[in-house]
Amino acid sequence: MTGTNQKRRAASAKVTDMPLNMRKTPHGYQYRRVVPEDVRAQIGKREFKKSLGKDFLKAKSLLAALEVESNAAIDRARVAAENGRSIESYLKRSPDARLKSISGSSPDLAGKLSALYLAGLDVDLENRRKQVMNDDDFQALEENVSDMLPRINRALATGNVTAFFPVIQTLLLGRGYVLDATQEEMQLLTYGVLEHIQA
Repeated sequence: MTGTNQKRRAASAKVTDMPLNMRKTPHGYQYRRVVPEDVRAQIGKREFKKSLGKDFLKAKSLLAALEVESNAAIDRARVAAENGRSIESYLKRSPDARLKSISGSSPDLAGKLSALYLAGLDVDLENRRKQVMNDDDFQALEENVSDMLPRINRALATGNVTAFFPVIQTLLLGRGYVLDATQEEMQLLTYGVLEHIQA
């Protein structure tokens, strides 16, 4: 009789101690959590739902892990939505308002741009190390790298660096700047960047 009472108390404790987002079904326990309306489109569903099994204590343990996962998914979706709104807002502005103007004669601009270019190469190299490259990809990369230094050397030796103007402009655009420079300033800036990269 005492054992039966303990079982009844344990069963009623389970019902009253039922954590938020846990439901009892005829097949065991289930995790069910409504996805907040503001992130449903990003997450792609209205509800997080998963079977937790029949053991109450194991179900509670699984539920805790699922709560952490769903909180993280909601947080990521909110950040993505906020970033999307920021980008949309940014793109709605006129091109003149989007980009800051920077003078071609700004001190140490050549050093900063070359550092930015080299940092981009480091990231690209690290990404390539993580991927398995086939022979054709490796050959193309090797040719590109071996071709670049002679082109830089030739441009510096001749003083004709105009072929690299688009590289400078792209580096600045990537940071939200448009270059305000005379032809001579552009020439000097590009020459300085290439000298840094060569070194």
